[in-house]
Amino acid sequence: MNHIFCWFMFHSGLAGNEEVKIATLSAMASWAVKSTNIIQESLVSFFASGLKEKEILRRGFLRSLRTICKNADAVLKVTCHVN
Repeated sequence: MNHIFCWFMFHSGLAGNEEVKIATLSAMASWAVKSTNIIQESLVSFFASGLKEKEILRRGFLRSLRTICKNADAVLKVTCHVN
């Protein structure tokens, strides 16, 4: 399912709307905290690539990562997928 979110964020007609992207990032982070099984290499790669975005979006990615890191199991899964 996370592949769908990643695709939506960058290939949909809403791609230019930063507020929608930030809201979707927040939803993904909340979901990842509750269900760590969605944390896969593609999601980690997606968040890593987001750190290269404009400042507003970069802050959104960082907030989302901070939310995910509140769950110790999620942190473990993220670090397992970092190359």
